[in-house]
Amino acid sequence: AVVASDDPRYLGQEFDPGDRAAQILADLEAAAASGGVSLDELAAAQVDSRALRTSAILAGLDLANRRTAISDPGALGLIDALAAWDGTCGVESVGCAAYTALELRLTANIVGDELGDLARDWVGNVFSWVVLERWLAEPTPSAWWDDVRTSGVSETRDEVIARSLVGAAADLAAANGGSGLPTWGAIHTLRLQEQTLGRSGIAPIEALFDHGPYPAPGVNGAPENLYYDAGNATTGLATATGPDVADALRIDLRKAFAVRAGPSYRLAVDVGDWDGARVIIPGGQSGSLFDPHDGDLTERFLGRQWLDFPFSPEAVRAAATGTLTLTP
Repeated sequence: AVVASDDPRYLGQEFDPGDRAAQILADLEAAAASGGVSLDELAAAQVDSRALRTSAILAGLDLANRRTAISDPGALGLIDALAAWDGTCGVESVGCAAYTALELRLTANIVGDELGDLARDWVGNVFSWVVLERWLAEPTPSAWWDDVRTSGVSETRDEVIARSLVGAAADLAAANGGSGLPTWGAIHTLRLQEQTLGRSGIAPIEALFDHGPYPAPGVNGAPENLYYDAGNATTGLATATGPDVADALRIDLRKAFAVRAGPSYRLAVDVGDWDGARVIIPGGQSGSLFDPHDGDLTERFLGRQWLDFPFSPEAVRAAATGTLTLTP
């Protein structure tokens, strides 16, 4: 919804650019153009791991033309990974890990000097994606690119991007045991925590009640949105500085991209064939400890697999593997 500029009424500050809806709509329109949306195509649209913002931001970064100005081997490896990336965020994707780390580091470098530790609430969220895309597209660089803590120096957009490439490569190497680039599933993980004893702080008890961590696909802003709160994993925002002094900014990528929220279930239904419906949930059919169905669907959920979901009494009876009788 858009409020007219001359309208004095304030409706709130919640905002979303609509990228997920636009991607789902594009997927369904493409399917419909070929003769109608099948159940397979409806299910696939729910696990599309592409985020619309990535193509525009990568175009603005123009990484192919930055290689000659960069000597850091890690940064060059990051550029190579992004050049080979197809835009999807499966668990084996190195390009997705490279992109998200660079996006996070670049945003923190741009606003950390002005916002300090307050930037934790801003970097990596939907506002930062929209503004970053705008800043990269502006022919005249915004004043935000300059680091206000360095006297007598005015940092350029190219310098900040180059520094962010080096920093992101270091963040990725640290998350990968000291060198190289990790896969997305290595740093984007899902852990299902039981809400009482599963949060006890006693490791053996938590191991009984909790499940994971599991490598997780998807990315913030994509239809397959297994959400993370990246800003809370940044430290040194208030003291990180420009190239003339040590950069104190640190980003723990494993903490940054740990899944905090996601869909409680996925459902695909053809209303002309209710018994052909499919469903999947991220946990299990049972929440009881030691039950064989406690957490038994998580790997299916993360693997983008589905279960049959019969509706009619006849189909339910035919699919049943057991019967629970409650007698008063």
